[in-house]
Amino acid sequence: MTEQKRNEIITRWRGGASIRRIASDLRLARNTVSGVLAQVQAQRAGSDAAAPSRRRSRQLDRYEPVLEELLGRYPDLTATRLLEELRQRGFSGGYTVVRQRLRELRPKAAPAPVIRFETARGIHYGKPGVMFSNAEGIGLPCPEFVRRFP
Repeated sequence: MTEQKRNEIITRWRGGASIRRIASDLRLARNTVSGVLAQVQAQRAGSDAAAPSRRRSRQLDRYEPVLEELLGRYPDLTATRLLEELRQRGFSGGYTVVRQRLRELRPKAAPAPVIRFETARGIHYGKPGVMFSNAEGIGLPCPEFVRRFP
């Protein structure tokens, strides 16, 4: 968001406009307008608005050492198996929470490289003069402009 938009929100708010009206006029979400106003009020109160807000504790936070130990020992551990292990240790949460946390902890695999191949003009898969095939697999002749393409 630009500084100009922030100033516009603050100006309209001080002018007495409601959050809903400001959001509608500037085509923003009401939560966005409320967030900007909260930042301004926090700065005026003397607190640091740039400081990150405190994250809510999750039910799975108590089992973080267990998660790291199991993933260190079994890197390909599935969410279902991890849930079984956690349930044996007293975890009462659900599968979705475990699956989402597992996705955060596991490193993302690099995408597999794509092997490209180039053919001479007018040749497709080793068939000279055939560029396309129809649903029955019968080759159709390559258009002349493709054959002449450098």
